[in-house]
Amino acid sequence: MPLKEVVMVPTSDSTVRTPHSVADLMTGDLITLLPIESAARAHELLVGAGLHAVPVVDERGTAIGMVTMAEIGPEPDLSVPVGDLMVRPVVTISSDATIGQAAALMRDEFIHHLVVTEGDSTVGILSTYDLLFVLAGR
Repeated sequence: MPLKEVVMVPTSDSTVRTPHSVADLMTGDLITLLPIESAARAHELLVGAGLHAVPVVDERGTAIGMVTMAEIGPEPDLSVPVGDLMVRPVVTISSDATIGQAAALMRDEFIHHLVVTEGDSTVGILSTYDLLFVLAGR
């Protein structure tokens, strides 16, 4: 099998800042669900808002699970509570962790999303898609 040639294209803006911490790269405007909310609401967020994953939080805002379209399924019972579908335990990472630590954790846990925390507070989400921007130099 022949190898493909990879051509690196430099960015035109030399002032692009490479993110070093999870906080630099995470999505901070976090949309969450409560475990009592329906699969219909999760489906609405995932499809309607174009999200790949939504953290499920308790009444204090602490992440307790994650829901994706894989949990909702192709023909979902939209009346089921998200708490019955969510993946748990949720895998978290501190906002001051490095991008390399986040990538290693995703690799080791075979996951695509990390909930970002500061202490007990859920402050963001980081995905493998976010990490691709670092690799692409954006």
